[in-house]
This record gives sequence, C-alpha cells and structure tokens, in this order.
Amino acid sequence: MNENSMLQQAICAMLMTEAIKFEPNSWCFGYVDMVIKSDVFTEPEFVMSVKEDDWNGGPAASVAAYLTELVMDGEIAFRPVQEQH
Repeated sequence: MNENSMLQQAICAMLMTEAIKFEPNSWCFGYVDMVIKSDVFTEPEFVMSVKEDDWNGGPAASVAAYLTELVMDGEIAFRPVQEQH
C-alpha cells in the first residue's frame, strides 16, 4: 500500500467520523465548489473545487481524493500534534 492510498484512507475515515466536514456550495461548468471545515487542517475552513464527473464513487470519495492530492502537493497541511504530559 503506497503513501497516497494510506493517506486517502485516513482522510476517508475522518470524513466518515465528521472530523472533516464538507458541503457543496456552488456548481459551475462541471465543477462543484465544496466548503471544507475541520480542526485537523491548518486552515479551519476553505473552499476547493471538485470535478462533478468524479462523483461516480460518491461525493465523499471524490472529496477524499482531492484532499489527498492537496496534502501531497503541500497546498494544505495538517495541524501539528502537540503531546500533553
């Protein structure tokens, strides 16, 4: 299993537990703007565009794929975890 698929599975799990939430905001020319809300990313809320054609596996799978791409490309980042003693 490669790093991308492990990351995508982790993001899918966070979507299922609603640690990451998304809602469609607008549609235009085959793209859907999704509002992403989460405390796990350095930006608590942002908008990303998802191709409507990629929804064949369901919107959550498409959102997870695009979030994985954004993380791997360094466009978004997870908040650092701080250990508590």
